Amino acid sequence: MSGNAATATSATHDEVSLVDMAVVFVRGWKVALFVFVGVLLASALVAWWLPTQYTYSSVYQMAEDTAKPQPEDAKERAQGLEASEGVLNKTRLYYQPQAIREMLKQQGLGSLPFNVTLTQPEDTLLLVLKSEAAPGQHNNVKVLHQRILQAVAAHQNKQYERVHGLFSKKVASLDESIEKLRGDDGANTGQVLVKYQEEQVKASTRLEGLRKGRIEQLASPSESATSLNPLVILVGGAMFGLLLAVMSVFVGHFIKQVSQRLKETA
Repeated sequence: MSGNAATATSATHDEVSLVDMAVVFVRGWKVALFVFVGVLLASALVAWWLPTQYTYSSVYQMAEDTAKPQPEDAKERAQGLEASEGVLNKTRLYYQPQAIREMLKQQGLGSLPFNVTLTQPEDTLLLVLKSEAAPGQHNNVKVLHQRILQAVAAHQNKQYERVHGLFSKKVASLDESIEKLRGDDGANTGQVLVKYQEEQVKASTRLEGLRKGRIEQLASPSESATSLNPLVILVGGAMFGLLLAVMSVFVGHFIKQVSQRLKETA
């Protein structure tokens, strides 16, 4: 009986009621307030220190060959003078790293103070450059984007001039051949003339369908900031501070009770 009584007394002694918890919290209100204010001040410092950032976007329209023949089973889509995947890979592996190295060297920087991402939307002939940066870096973002896209444009212009020259020569050659055939009275002249005229139409159509690549948009800022709203940081800090304040009071009380129990049993 005495053992059962002792066990019951110990269990009753170890039980913690809501009143006990409230007493513990009231006694430790100073610790709770200190922790809450500390977390809130830290959140305010983060909100103040965190720079406002915008997304700056540049868009390049690749050179087109709008009259390029397509397979019958191909989907209707824009035809590039070059394969869009090839232009994307050359930009990612060559033009972009080269432009970044040049900027770092000129400005004596170890790394860029902003990021650069390159994408190509599906079923388009667009290259899209994006960078998240503070307003003070807008000019640097613009310069870097321009260097990258100008390198792409320079390469594509060479391809355009080459293809444009080939079709121009073909049209001129066919014109000359057609003029000669018109003065010929040979038996097969009519058939050959029709064939040359058809080829001339095709070559002229291809020539007219060529479009140079061009920069459509350069480092255009987003309408709103992409960084976290300071108010969101403050509200989140206040909620976290409140939780941490309550926990710190009870953890402190628990450590104190454990310490006292160890001293009693020593």
